[in-house]
Amino acid sequence: MFDVAGKDGKPPIALAVVDRHGDLICFARMDGAPVRTSLLAPNKAYTAARMERDTADTLKMIQDRRIDIAFFGDARYCGLPGGLVVKAGGQTVGGIGVSGRSSEEDHELGQIALRICQT
Repeated sequence: MFDVAGKDGKPPIALAVVDRHGDLICFARMDGAPVRTSLLAPNKAYTAARMERDTADTLKMIQDRRIDIAFFGDARYCGLPGGLVVKAGGQTVGGIGVSGRSSEEDHELGQIALRICQT
């Protein structure tokens, strides 16, 4: 994944992978990635796994319903795009979180990471 992100000349990223409960399996941060990405990437992955939906969809839902993400009672929930749910056989098995770029770019890189995981 870092091969893809490292060759495009854009800012460095952090990547996290969690299990279906949101427990961290793997985390890595590229040299130069902002420190905040160390919290955001795992929290995006955690949110995707726990909510069983991509964080971009969670953001849309909370905006449409005009509620705060704190409503769900979990301080780790993150509504920023870049968290993707990982499914196998129709069941949630984990989440992937990417942080370091714009919301759209984080989500796109998450989709690439998801494709890599599924091959």
